Amino acid sequence: MYDRPAEPETPDYYINLGVSPDATEATMKECFSKLALEHHPDKKAPGDVIESAESRKALEGFEILRDADKKADYDEKHPHVRQEWENYHRAVANWERRSAAEAEAEAEYARSRRALHEQERLRKILAMGKIEKKRQAAMKREVETHDKLTPGYWSSTGYRCPGCIDRSSRQQSERRSGYKKPTPQDYTEYLQMKADGAEQRSREARHEQQERDARERMKKE
Repeated sequence: MYDRPAEPETPDYYINLGVSPDATEATMKECFSKLALEHHPDKKAPGDVIESAESRKALEGFEILRDADKKADYDEKHPHVRQEWENYHRAVANWERRSAAEAEAEAEYARSRRALHEQERLRKILAMGKIEKKRQAAMKREVETHDKLTPGYWSSTGYRCPGCIDRSSRQQSERRSGYKKPTPQDYTEYLQMKADGAEQRSREARHEQQERDARERMKKE
């Protein structure tokens, strides 16, 4: 980000006092009194910062412009001073626009990064949820297979339970692959995503059916 433009070295006393170059001394005195009163500490709410810099600018301008000789010297260079300040204010306006654009670009980049992160998180939850759903179905089959025959059958025949064999094989495969069971929160989110997707597809199907029905009615008419 670019630095804010620096102010011109020579102040524009007329701007600081809020008067025009042809203002009378009485007008300048009146404006200075208003500024002095406006920036007086007693006029500030508790906790507000006293604008001493503004007071100094007004006092410096009033002291220069009330003196005829100093005012004459200042007026000779004032057109150049005024131009410098006009250029400065334009530069500040451009700087503010550019800074705002850069800030918005940075914010948009941050939003994009968050969106990508969220997409990746949801993708992982979907993949993990699908695996866990298959795993739970396999565990259910293992239990059902195990419960089909009594324990006496396996001890009398000398065969191992197919359900137990499947469970042992599955557990070994999970250990080799480093499978990590999803948290209840992640799996609940997965189920909700699947339900939302099914609902969305159902709405789209109903909408398409309504459009087909409408076209059929138009043909009959």
